[in-house]
Amino acid sequence: MNEFAHFNKVRTKTGISNKRLLWTCHFAIGLILLFFISSGTAASEDKVLATVNGEPIYESQVSEGIPYDTFDFAAKQAKMEKLDRLIENMIIRQFLEKEHIHICPKKIDEGIEQLKKTPPAAGCMCCRYPSLDFFMSVNYYTMPELRKEIANGIGIGNYLDTKWQQRYPLDADRKALAKRERKKFEKDYIKVWHIFFNTFQQEEFSMKPELVKKKTNAKAQEVWTRIKNGEDFEKLAAEVSDDAMSKTDGGFLGCIRIDTFGNLLKDARKTLKDGEYNEPMESMFGFHIIKIQAIDENDILDMLKTDYVSQEAEKLFTEIKEKAKIVKHVDQ
Repeated sequence: MNEFAHFNKVRTKTGISNKRLLWTCHFAIGLILLFFISSGTAASEDKVLATVNGEPIYESQVSEGIPYDTFDFAAKQAKMEKLDRLIENMIIRQFLEKEHIHICPKKIDEGIEQLKKTPPAAGCMCCRYPSLDFFMSVNYYTMPELRKEIANGIGIGNYLDTKWQQRYPLDADRKALAKRERKKFEKDYIKVWHIFFNTFQQEEFSMKPELVKKKTNAKAQEVWTRIKNGEDFEKLAAEVSDDAMSKTDGGFLGCIRIDTFGNLLKDARKTLKDGEYNEPMESMFGFHIIKIQAIDENDILDMLKTDYVSQEAEKLFTEIKEKAKIVKHVDQ
């Protein structure tokens, strides 16, 4: 056998061997790809946790924003609460779409900026979340979800504002309404500003209430002295008030019920004229430096409209929720 023939023989043997190896490799690679494709498909399957009128809410939407290190029970509870919230928001959004009510992104942006300046209210009457980011984190909001919720709020507000205008279309109608309700509202409501010094939420209060009251009253008296010396009430409210809800608005509480702080506002109304301040007064919550003003026609109309919108919003949501076909695919 010459060298060329020997070469061909070796080449043929090697070729067969390489071919077998090639097919073996192809087969192995195919199995690996099949495994990863199958695994990827399983991983990418986004389970439908609920439908609202046939529109799905996916597990990824519910899980987004909930930390992975949240323990099982807390995570499950958080997901159930968030699922209910997403269902409610979807019901409202679908209603607004049927009514052809659309909110421009600029309005939503303005809502976000407002929440950054004045974060949402927290649990107690005088508390706010420290920031919008913190509110979103502890309530498991994503920014897209928050934007949808803001759009829903603006949309429902616009819808019910139109209903209010239709109910009282003329300025004369609204003035007549305010006149009819004036006596009742003047008796039960008053316009209030305050600088608040909290006692009941201080850590020591449960153990040493009298000591806490003494220290807090002393602080309030110092601020009262500053007011008497000519310092601006609204600036002081922003600087020292413990009421996070009102301090960003110069201490303005709005038109509130006369019994909100027990007898404090009733007593203040007996002694103060419009625009006057009262030295620190104690309520069940702490000490207040109060400024009051009688309500006027516009205040009455604002309160009537607020009550109307609040009641109608509740009725509307109950109605559209009852009509909606909601199907949950999760264990309660």
